[in-house]
Amino acid sequence: MKDNLILIGIAIPFIIVLIWILLGGVNKNPITVNPGLKLEGSAGSTTNQQTGLGSFKDDKCNISFNYPTSWVASKNKLPLPQPPLFQITFDEPQKGNVQAKNSLFSYICFDANKYSFDQFFNQSNPGGGETIKAGNLAWQRVGNFSYTTVNGKLLILQMFFTKFDINSDPNYETTFLSILKSFRVN
Repeated sequence: MKDNLILIGIAIPFIIVLIWILLGGVNKNPITVNPGLKLEGSAGSTTNQQTGLGSFKDDKCNISFNYPTSWVASKNKLPLPQPPLFQITFDEPQKGNVQAKNSLFSYICFDANKYSFDQFFNQSNPGGGETIKAGNLAWQRVGNFSYTTVNGKLLILQMFFTKFDINSDPNYETTFLSILKSFRVN
């Protein structure tokens, strides 16, 4: 019985993401995206070796972060069990012979006074369980997810092809860590 519950806990997030990718939705929240911020050092590199960063700002949760300029804001919206304060997903378009990676990175913000990460995702998920210190923030990492709480906001990130993914790529891990380090409280 316990094994079945663990299996269900692992399968539910996977099924939600799969349905979200297949059905998609329109993101109706306004966003501020300012591409063109120059890359410093090698942070932010993707498998396409992009040379710049864009800046994303969430005015509802007072957070901003950098992302590769090659990424585009997706029209997809995660099918979450509770409405977030804000969410956005980024796609990496096809470049040459490299396939597009839809829904590559997602950012979700909830009211931390109402919700916790445990309410949405089963932490018995294999892979992860580490703490990442990035700037002034300490992120908890569970599989492809990382989360933290800032000023009463629960911030959840999901990125595929990172080190705990079945199809991991070190360049995406570097990009993900660079995004974490770029998070700023506005």
